[in-house]
Amino acid sequence: WPARLLAAPAAASREQRLTASFAGIAEGMARMLAGKLGEDQARIMAREAREAFTARLGDIPDIGPDNPNQESLDQAAFLAALRSPMARRRMPARDTGRLFYDMCWQEWSARPREEALAQGAAYFSPANLQELARWAKRTRRRLHPGDWVAEVMIRGQGQDLEIRKDYLECGALKLFRAFGVPEVAP
Repeated sequence: WPARLLAAPAAASREQRLTASFAGIAEGMARMLAGKLGEDQARIMAREAREAFTARLGDIPDIGPDNPNQESLDQAAFLAALRSPMARRRMPARDTGRLFYDMCWQEWSARPREEALAQGAAYFSPANLQELARWAKRTRRRLHPGDWVAEVMIRGQGQDLEIRKDYLECGALKLFRAFGVPEVAP
């Protein structure tokens, strides 16, 4: 059920890919809440979350397919949609955040260790560090209002490598505010 396994083929439209991914998120919601709320109530909440997501699908900013933050922005929209049925039942925002965190952790921990280590090593590669600096510079041009804006400082190398990211604007927080769920930001 991990969302990445249920994602639509790459040739599908952005909306189709997001809808397919969120179907996996909603299924995960139902499975994780079933023990606490009962299977019927958990399924109802998952259906309501899918409806909330579909209703706001056109409002999710497109900050560019080559933008490394697009996936984070899409996931912020997933979290906002999960919040809808939980808020209706007066469940705390931290429970929504915890639910999404636990689903992400399950998906992440199911990855082969070698894949995770390779991803970590790739992040610290010279080519990626250069791209990170270019990305931060592009964000300050504010081409997409829904995007993050950041400054990056990279110095040293190897064991002495220091990377500092200062986020001046947060795309997720902008989305949460626009969707009326700023309480999930923490």
